[in-house]
Amino acid sequence: MNSSVRFARLFRLIPLAAGILLAVFLLGMRWDYIGRFASDLPVWDQWDAEGLHLLAPWKEHRPLWPEIFQAHNEHRVVLTKLVNLALTAANGCWDQRVESVFNSLLPAVIAAGLFLHSRRFCPPFLLPLLWLLLAVGWGSPLAWENMVSGFHSQQLFLIGLSYGAIACLATARPWTTPWWLGAACAVLALGSMASGFLAAFVVLGLLGWQLWRRDISWRDALPALAVALVVFLVGAATRVTVDYHEGFKAHTVSDFLLTLFHSLQWPAPRIMGLAALVWAPWVWLVVAVLRRPRGTPDTNGLVLLGMGGWVLLQLLATAYVRGNGGLPPPARYLDTLVFGMMSNALALGWLFSRRPALTRRQMLPLASLAALWLGVIAWGLGHHIHQGWLEMNHAATDDAAARANTRAYLLTNDTHHLETSAIPYPDFASFLPRINQPSLRALMPASVRPPLEMTTASGLGFIREKIMRPPAAPTAALPAGTAPLMFEPFWSSWNENGPRNTGEWNSRPLWTSAGWIELRITGAGGPSGVALEIRDSRMGYVLAVIPAPAQPGAWEKVHVRVPNHGFVLAAVDQSATGWLAFSAPVEVPALSYLALCATWAGSSLARLAAGGALLLAGLALLPRILPSAPAFRKLQP
Repeated sequence: MNSSVRFARLFRLIPLAAGILLAVFLLGMRWDYIGRFASDLPVWDQWDAEGLHLLAPWKEHRPLWPEIFQAHNEHRVVLTKLVNLALTAANGCWDQRVESVFNSLLPAVIAAGLFLHSRRFCPPFLLPLLWLLLAVGWGSPLAWENMVSGFHSQQLFLIGLSYGAIACLATARPWTTPWWLGAACAVLALGSMASGFLAAFVVLGLLGWQLWRRDISWRDALPALAVALVVFLVGAATRVTVDYHEGFKAHTVSDFLLTLFHSLQWPAPRIMGLAALVWAPWVWLVVAVLRRPRGTPDTNGLVLLGMGGWVLLQLLATAYVRGNGGLPPPARYLDTLVFGMMSNALALGWLFSRRPALTRRQMLPLASLAALWLGVIAWGLGHHIHQGWLEMNHAATDDAAARANTRAYLLTNDTHHLETSAIPYPDFASFLPRINQPSLRALMPASVRPPLEMTTASGLGFIREKIMRPPAAPTAALPAGTAPLMFEPFWSSWNENGPRNTGEWNSRPLWTSAGWIELRITGAGGPSGVALEIRDSRMGYVLAVIPAPAQPGAWEKVHVRVPNHGFVLAAVDQSATGWLAFSAPVEVPALSYLALCATWAGSSLARLAAGGALLLAGLALLPRILPSAPAFRKLQP
C-alpha cells in the first residue's frame, strides 16, 4: 500500500474525528458551566425521588427495587435513579455535582451520534454548520436546568434512547446488532420519563408505512413490530396520573394551542408565524419522503421523519399536561426543542443531498429557505442564550444562599437558619424531616458536611476561635477586612497584637476514608516561615505544604490527598510580619474531587476541542485547494 492510499484512508476519518471532538467540546463546555454555576447540594425533587425513595432505603437496608420503580409524580425515572445510586455508592456521599458531570456524557453522545449520522447523507460543505449548531445547542446555557441539576438526566435519557430506537429498530434488519440496539433503546426508554413509550409508537408508524409501501416484507418487520407494540402497550398501561398536578394542565383550547405554538416557534423570537419557518425543512422532507415512488426506500429520510414526528408528539403531550396559562416552555424542556431544531437542520442536509437531481431553478427555493432558516435560528439562539445565562446566574445566587443556610443548620442544629425561602426545598416544614434523616445527613456533600473533629496535640502562638453569630466587631483572631468563618472552628496566629505572634501548632491524628480533604486558609506570607503542612501520621513525611497567601483577604480553598491510616496538620509561623489562619478539614470523597477537577479543566478542554475542529476543517479543504496533489488523487470521486 503506497503512502497516498494510506493518506486517503486516514483523510476519510476526518468526520469521525470531528464527531469525537464535538463530544469533547460539549463535555468541556458543560463542565465549565457546572464548575461556575452548579452546586454539590441536592435540591428540590432530589430530596424526594433520590433522598426519601432511594438513598434512605439503601442506607437503611430496606427493600430497594420497589423504590426504584416507584413513580415520581407522573414519571418512572428508573435510569436516573440507578445512575445516581451507583454514583453515590461509589462516592460515599450524595453529590449533585458528580451527577451533573456524569450526565454531561449524555448530550455529548447524542450530539456526536447525530453528527456521525448526518455524514451518511449530508453534503460535506454543510457538516461544519451542523457541527457548530450542535455545539451551540448543547454547549450553551439553553436548557441550563438540565445542565446543572443532577436529577434532570431523565430528559436526556429520553431523547437519546428514543433517537436510538427510531434510528435502529425501524430500519435495521431483524436480529442484527443495530436491531438489538434499537430494541434495547425502546425498552430502556420506558425507564426515562412518562412519555418514553412514544418512541415505540413512532417506530410502529414507520414500520407500518414501509409495509404499506412494500419497502420491507412482513417477515422482516414482524420482530420489530412485536417489540414496539409490547413496549407501547406496557408504557400506556403503566402511566401514572397525580391529582396535585391537575392545575398544571391546559384547561382551555387557547392555553393548549399557545403552549404548543410557543414550543414550535422556538428558538425564534415570540412571533407565532415563525413556527412555520422553523419547521419548514422537516415538513419539506416529509413531503419528499412520502412522495417517493414505491420500491425506492430511503432509510435516512425515514429516520429524520420519525425524529421530527417524535418531537411533535412530545410537544403535544407537554402542551396538554403543562399547558396552563399558555406560557413559553421552561428551561428544563428545552433539550427536546434543541433535538427538534437539529431534526430540521438534518432535514435541510437531507434535502441538499438531492442536489444532483435538482435543477438550478429548483435549488433556489431550497437555498433561500436554508439561508432564512439559519438566520432566524441564529437570531433566536442569541436571545435565548443570553436569557439562559441570566437565569443561571440568578439560580446560582439563590443556590449559594441555600447552601449557606443548610450548612449553618447542620453545624448548629438551629432551625432558625432554615426558616427562610433560601433553602434547597420548597418549604421549611417539609424540608426539616428530610434533612434530619440520619441516613441522609451521613451522605451530605462537602459544601455542607461538618468538618472533622480536630484537637490540639501541641501548640504555641495559635489561638482557636469559633464564632456562633455574626460579630458586631472583627474578632481578635483576624485582622479587619477578613471575614471570619461562621459556626465552625478555625485556628489563627493573629491576635490582639496583630501579626507579631509566632509559634508552631500540631493537631492530633485525624482519619478519613474519603481520600481527600478540603480546608480553607487565609493570612499573609511575610518574608518566610508561614505555612501549613499536612503530614502522614504514621511515617511523619510531609504530604503537602500550603504557604500562607501573599496578601491577606478572602479564605482560599485547598484540597489535599491524605492516607486512610491518618494524617496530622502542622502550622508554622516564624514571621513577625506574616500570619496564618486555617479551618478544620472537611472530607471530600474521590469522585467529588474528580468532578471538581473536571470542572476546572472544562474550559481548556473545550478550547482544545474547538481548535482541533478548526484544524480538521482546514484539512478537509485541502483537496479542493490542491486537487492535483498526489496525496489527494485517491479522494477524487
